[in-house]
Amino acid sequence: MTRCSRKFRFRDGKILTLGDKTKVMGILNLSIDSFSDKKIPTDFESMQKKILQLIDDGADIIDIGAQSTRPGYVEISTEEEIDRLRFLPELVKMSTVPISIDTYREEVAEFAAESGVHILNDIHGLHGNRIAEVAKKFDLPVICMAYRRLSENVLESIKKSFVETLKIVDEVGIDRNKVILDPGVGFGKNYEEDLIAIAKINEINMEFPLLLGASRKSFIGKTLNLDVSNRVDATGAVCVYGILHGVEIVRVHDVLEVSRMCRMVDELLKFAR
Repeated sequence: MTRCSRKFRFRDGKILTLGDKTKVMGILNLSIDSFSDKKIPTDFESMQKKILQLIDDGADIIDIGAQSTRPGYVEISTEEEIDRLRFLPELVKMSTVPISIDTYREEVAEFAAESGVHILNDIHGLHGNRIAEVAKKFDLPVICMAYRRLSENVLESIKKSFVETLKIVDEVGIDRNKVILDPGVGFGKNYEEDLIAIAKINEINMEFPLLLGASRKSFIGKTLNLDVSNRVDATGAVCVYGILHGVEIVRVHDVLEVSRMCRMVDELLKFAR
């Protein structure tokens, strides 16, 4: 397995290196409409505590989102989304690891960029919004999900979605070295298609770093008949499989357990070369 190497140097001096080991992205969910997190922090102290715990557990990146994107989610206003993120400047300053913002709205992305966030995470893959322009303006890396359905074949659809995203990247003038791709497990795919997207994830690697976001998702529940609170070990198994097939970043809720699995497989891979 060949890793896709990148080094991101951010305005505040933080550095994120891809290619040396799997990076664990810990989730800080500020949405009351979450499919997974039932206790949502609402004040600065509780958000700070959560970030410090995620970092202590092994998170290399913190992904903060205030708008749920679970199936059947209720869309909130841009103003409410920004209000939930009102402590973002302080959270960026206190965090010792890079912070990404999970949003598909350009106004929220711009607020986050002005607040000092390090990475933009767009589930719409830069389609139908101006997040590409925000990424260019603030010179930020951007995670682009394969969100749109462009083919009956799930792998072809993911690839075509990535191609469309990269057209936007080139049109706006974003450095391709600042692009991370996400196949979008759980988005616009049925149960079997989620499994195929993961099982054949090495076939959709387009020489860009890949992020895998499979944490606690419904395909795990359906496969093993587990409710959302009992999917930690299965999530870890999916992440390990992804690592063995070229994934650079795993986005998870259960950072402590999954980060140990990632560190272990990374260590084994050193001896497999």
